[in-house]
Amino acid sequence: GDRAATAAMARRVLAATSDPADRRSQLAQAFLAWATDDPIEAARGFAAVQPSAPDAPWWRQMVTIDAIIGAALAAAATGSAPRARAYLDRAAQLAAGQLASAPILIGHRVEAIATLRDRLP
Repeated sequence: GDRAATAAMARRVLAATSDPADRRSQLAQAFLAWATDDPIEAARGFAAVQPSAPDAPWWRQMVTIDAIIGAALAAAATGSAPRARAYLDRAAQLAAGQLASAPILIGHRVEAIATLRDRLP
């Protein structure tokens, strides 16, 4: 929920990537939109991030998980708690499938999902 930190990190990612079509760049742009209080543009950005194939390595799955978590944030920001919950359920499902591959990094996502779910009305 720290929009200032999110904006700063998103700007760092955008400065470090040269391909605007790169999924990480798209994800950073969407998080920047969320952090600067533009949830509609953020939702469009998160939806534009192509999901990883089910058999993709865990680090590619993390981009998909992060995009779904971002979509939940955007949905919550527009007042759609049911849609946010559905996104969080999907992110939790994907994260659970990857937990053994990168327990610390995926574990952080699992914790974030639980925290975001608890904050929904």
